[in-house]
Amino acid sequence: MQYKMILAVLSLSVVFALSLQLFIKKEPKPYLDQKKFTNPLYKEFTKIAKKHDLNLAFTKEVWVQRGPVDYKVSAVFDEKPNSVDILLLGDSSISWGLIPQVLEQVTGKNVAMYAYESNLLTQKTAKLFDKIAKYYLKDDGMVIFSFDNWTKRQHPNDVRFSKEECEEMLTWSDADFIRHAKKNEKSFHETYLSLSAYQNLYENTSEYLKTNYHLELTSPSLYANYIEKKINPSWYEKKNTNAQPDDIFIRWDMKTVTIYNPERKMSSIYSDKMPRYPMKNNNIAINAEAASKIYAHKRVYMVPLYAKESSYVTARNMFQSYYKDLGFELCDLGVLHPKEGGYTMQKCSHMANIGALQKSILIAQWLKSYYEQQR
Repeated sequence: MQYKMILAVLSLSVVFALSLQLFIKKEPKPYLDQKKFTNPLYKEFTKIAKKHDLNLAFTKEVWVQRGPVDYKVSAVFDEKPNSVDILLLGDSSISWGLIPQVLEQVTGKNVAMYAYESNLLTQKTAKLFDKIAKYYLKDDGMVIFSFDNWTKRQHPNDVRFSKEECEEMLTWSDADFIRHAKKNEKSFHETYLSLSAYQNLYENTSEYLKTNYHLELTSPSLYANYIEKKINPSWYEKKNTNAQPDDIFIRWDMKTVTIYNPERKMSSIYSDKMPRYPMKNNNIAINAEAASKIYAHKRVYMVPLYAKESSYVTARNMFQSYYKDLGFELCDLGVLHPKEGGYTMQKCSHMANIGALQKSILIAQWLKSYYEQQR
């Protein structure tokens, strides 16, 4: 009886989806009609790879996917306990664009990343980051913090997203990490009743109709486009501030996202300008103190790449005013940046197109130099 009810609900969902096609305005979006396609940046990637003796074959096939933004979804959970040499913690300044494999090829180190769009560095999130670091980082491991300026100013108890997951994970033991990493079997709910189950059914039905009857379902993105702006307006606004219709978020794995848009013209700049006066901000002070307690042998404060000098100055002011005296080392990408030319950006600290690869190489070269000096 239960299975019949489930089948009826899923069938009605498909009928409802089909009826929506009459009202959906179809707008051509490149690549969205394919699950996987050749990376439009691949030719440029290979040219850069040859200059730096890199193997980027793994970036050839890509798909479109922006998220998920969920603390329980990360490639870091594929790592073994105490196996990571370099753990990158951050927001979209690295979750959008940084390629961990480039860092690994240049340094010979095992690199993992725990970073999300609009992630915060606060006293509360630092507790979660500490738990992640303690489980995955080697005893002599390094943690690199890459956060845009606004994410370090927030209230110490603020968690911007995935709040329930954060609270749950703060109670995890080592056994919970193991169970999460080995969680391959889906529950009955996940298999038949969840949103992902519906999406799989929707995609399979669409593919069947397309192949056999030259019909195809067009997803209305009801939640993303219509519902979220009503029930969670602040998050909806934040997500869409830095996007424009022609931006495409592509992946070749679950470690990173690259923004592709051939129309992007903004470039990062070189900068060595220093702040004139110290900063005074109680939230930053508390959050920095909490970050200094995150498990690591070495903690590195990263100044991301920017298109505006004022952003560099603010990032450096935060380091000098709060992080430096707490023992953080500095990786200032603005100073490492070539004085001539720039790397393609989207907005804020987001890279785009080949700028993501160029930034990854810049960080990798700094790391290589750092480790050579430690010998």
